[in-house]
Amino acid sequence: MNRTDIDRVLLEKLSAQSTGCELRPELTKAIAEGIGRNLSAVRPLRPFGYYAAGFLLIFLAPIVAALGMLSTNGIATMSPAAIVLAFGALAICAALLAVSLAADMSPGSRRPAPSVVLTGGILLSLAAIFCVLLPYRTETGFWVQSGLCLQLGVVFAVPTAALAWGLLRRGAILSPAMSGAAAGLLGGLAGLAVLEIHCPDQNVAHVLVAHWGAALVCTAAAWLAGALMETRVRRA
Repeated sequence: MNRTDIDRVLLEKLSAQSTGCELRPELTKAIAEGIGRNLSAVRPLRPFGYYAAGFLLIFLAPIVAALGMLSTNGIATMSPAAIVLAFGALAICAALLAVSLAADMSPGSRRPAPSVVLTGGILLSLAAIFCVLLPYRTETGFWVQSGLCLQLGVVFAVPTAALAWGLLRRGAILSPAMSGAAAGLLGGLAGLAVLEIHCPDQNVAHVLVAHWGAALVCTAAAWLAGALMETRVRRA
C-alpha cells in the first residue's frame, strides 16, 4: 500500500460517523438551545495598534489636564537629568502597559511579558529608580502632606483606570484580575506623573509613600475588583 492509499484510508476513517456515541435528538436540541440563549452579535475588534494608541491617549489625558489645572512646581525642583530619567521611565512603562492591555483584548496576541510579571516589574523598577535618584531627609508634617498628595494622585488615577477598563472590556478578557491590575497601574502611572509635575517635595520617602503609593493603591484596588468579578462569573 502506497502513501496515497494510506492517506485515503485514514481520511475515510476520520470522516466516518460513529454510531455508538451519538447524542439523543432531544439532548442535542437542548444543548443547541442553551448555547443559542447566550449568543449575541459582537463588533469585530479593530487593529492592535488602534487600541494600544487608545490606551496611551487615556494615559496622557489626565497629565495634559493637570498641566492646565495645577502648578508645575515639581518639575521646577528637578534637575534636567532627573526629569529625563523619571519621565522617560514613566513613558516607557506606560507604552509597555498599553501594548500589554491591547494584547489582553485579543487572546493569543504577542505581549511584552505576562501581565503579572510586567505589572510587578514596573512597580519595582520605578521604586528602585526613585530610591537611586532622590535624596532622603526628615520632614515635619510628613504624613499629612503625604496623605494630601496620595489623595490627589488617586483623584487623577481612578478615572484614568476606569477609562482604560472601559476600553479593555471591548475585547475578550481572559483574566479580569490581572488585566484589571494592569489597567489600574496605567491609571496609577498617570496619577504618579501628575504628582511628579506638581509636587515640589522630592524627598524619596514622600515620593514612595504618596506618589508611587498612589500607583500601588490603584493597581491593588483594580486587581481586587477584577478578582471579585472573576469569582462572580465562576459562581454564576
